[in-house]
Amino acid sequence: MRGPRRGHEDCKSSLMAGVSIIACDTCGLVQEVSALTPSTAAECIRCGSFVAARTTSRRLEVVAALSLAALVLYLPANIYPIMKMYMYRAYSESTVWDGIVLLMRYDQWFVAVIVFLASMVIPLVKLSGLFALVVTARMGWGRRLRSRTQLY
Repeated sequence: MRGPRRGHEDCKSSLMAGVSIIACDTCGLVQEVSALTPSTAAECIRCGSFVAARTTSRRLEVVAALSLAALVLYLPANIYPIMKMYMYRAYSESTVWDGIVLLMRYDQWFVAVIVFLASMVIPLVKLSGLFALVVTARMGWGRRLRSRTQLY
């Protein structure tokens, strides 16, 4: 026999009180999970798998640090050689840019443009956009939310 049904208002008030209703991805059991403190996780009472986790509150700072580090390491990653060969006492090394220039020399313009875009332009634009999103979110700028959503 079931208990009394809870109305929509009761569910809303329980969610506001820090209790959420979560279904386990592994076994499908629906259960209530109380508010979690930072760096804790909730386990399913049936199968023991994780159903919810709360990370630390410094997510923006972590994303900003990682995206800034990626932007700083972007230049050395494209300058240093990606391939070194020793063949018959001859040494050669090549970078991504050398590969693009070689493709253009052999009239493979379409492939050269795709390699240039995929390995140099798009990662730089994505990293710059991510860093810009983090900075604007941290500063609390609420303008142009739709265009910022489309940015990434």
